[in-house]
Amino acid sequence: NNYPYRDYHWYRQDNYGFWSHKPGSNDVTCLDYDQNRILDPVDCNRKSIYEESLRYEVFIGYFAVLPLE
Repeated sequence: NNYPYRDYHWYRQDNYGFWSHKPGSNDVTCLDYDQNRILDPVDCNRKSIYEESLRYEVFIGYFAVLPLE
């Protein structure tokens, strides 16, 4: 298996315009791996230098999810 770590990672745009994410089993954070606020998931540092399984190198895209009515 070329992908021993199975982690479904995503970013969420928060109400105030910044983004947050939950890397692996860690707590939710609004900081990237350089400890900067996330203005855009494409441009932020997505590569953990401590945990190989938390290196999100490929950005797939944006998705819009509408609330249930």
